[in-house]
Amino acid sequence: MATIQKSITRPNIERIPNRTTMEIVKGLWRVIEAIFPQIRDDLIAAEKQVVLIAVEDLAAGVDIASRPVFVTSQWKKIEILAIGQLSQGAPAGIDDANTCVVAITDDASNQIVSKTYNTSVAFPTNDYEDLGALNSNNKVIVSGEHLLLNVTNGATADTPAFQLVIEFRLS
Repeated sequence: MATIQKSITRPNIERIPNRTTMEIVKGLWRVIEAIFPQIRDDLIAAEKQVVLIAVEDLAAGVDIASRPVFVTSQWKKIEILAIGQLSQGAPAGIDDANTCVVAITDDASNQIVSKTYNTSVAFPTNDYEDLGALNSNNKVIVSGEHLLLNVTNGATADTPAFQLVIEFRLS
């Protein structure tokens, strides 16, 4: 009769971490958990974000005065990187006597950017155009502060609908 032998294998102790190794791993994990929110917030802050705001077609001589178009309610503060407009049609009647001024201000009426369209500076037709250099003293907006849109059209200045394009990052 054949005998059946049971073989018992000893576990490989190199694969089972000892108590010291486990404590080190747990400690590292606590450090990672503690710093991860800060790293995540830093990565989000470094990303450029873009917001598009629709602005209606304005008939000749029709203006927009201090219309709130953006608020920083959920962030501590933001840094505006650029503001432009994406025209959705063709303008008419803009010349040196009938200009179109597009301006962005903050709640305290501090100008962030402004552009005047006339005979030599044409309002874009179905195209994007940057509104120009931002005022470096006013391009950081704090929590709860608004960006206000102002459009001033001369008597014959007829602007098409456009998208206001705001590029920013959390700071």
